[in-house]
Amino acid sequence: MSDPLIHPSALVSPQARLAPDVEVGPCCFVGPDVELGPGCVLRGHVTLVGRVRVGARCFFDPTVVVGGPPQDEDPPAPDARIEIGVDNVFRECVTVHLPKMSGHPTRIGDGNRFEKGSHVPHDARIGNDVTLGKFVLLAGHVFVDDHARIGAYSAVHQFVTVGRFVLLGRHSAISEDAPPFLRYLRLGNTPAGVRREELTRRGFPETTIASLETAFRDVYHSGLPRHEAALRLESSPVPEVREIARVLRGSLQGRMGRAREALRR
Repeated sequence: MSDPLIHPSALVSPQARLAPDVEVGPCCFVGPDVELGPGCVLRGHVTLVGRVRVGARCFFDPTVVVGGPPQDEDPPAPDARIEIGVDNVFRECVTVHLPKMSGHPTRIGDGNRFEKGSHVPHDARIGNDVTLGKFVLLAGHVFVDDHARIGAYSAVHQFVTVGRFVLLGRHSAISEDAPPFLRYLRLGNTPAGVRREELTRRGFPETTIASLETAFRDVYHSGLPRHEAALRLESSPVPEVREIARVLRGSLQGRMGRAREALRR
């Protein structure tokens, strides 16, 4: 069995656990509590510290830092750790931080892409097939669900949930939960519509997309109070519409439109 390919200038702790085919480039630092799965590549000047577990075939560009303390007055939790799945790409200057809450690792799923300068904060959860554009800033405790896209230079408030298949266009900013399947094209919490082209490309039936568009109009353009509109959606025969209703109900029950605020101590 071959040994990992480690550049002479890299500092890799003897306690770190590296799969045999891992590549560690020049001037990298890998701490003692780091585990790297098969096929991972650290191109150079990458820092992995703290309790960090990385799955197979993850790619780290120069100046990525994973495992730093939270950007917060509170220290990391005693059991703080970061869990990263497989096939993720971290471009230059991406940062991923340890959690503050015990029992809640900062977690990244599979097949995600983090463009230059994007930030995954403490206690965040990232699903699968998510893209964060350049310099996207997520605040603490954010959950970004599967297949979401967040455009460059956008920001997401702490404790916000970004639903699956949501699109936040470039220079967007939201401070409330974003229900699934919708697209946001400006500052503020009001979506512009359903993400029709992407849902069609992904194979969603036309009848489902049409039902989502009707649900969008009922919630955001009917003039009904938000809780009444959400109540109407709960009886829909379309599962995707009921999914929107669940997210709306949770956000309305939370604080300031954010269901995950319940995690706040």
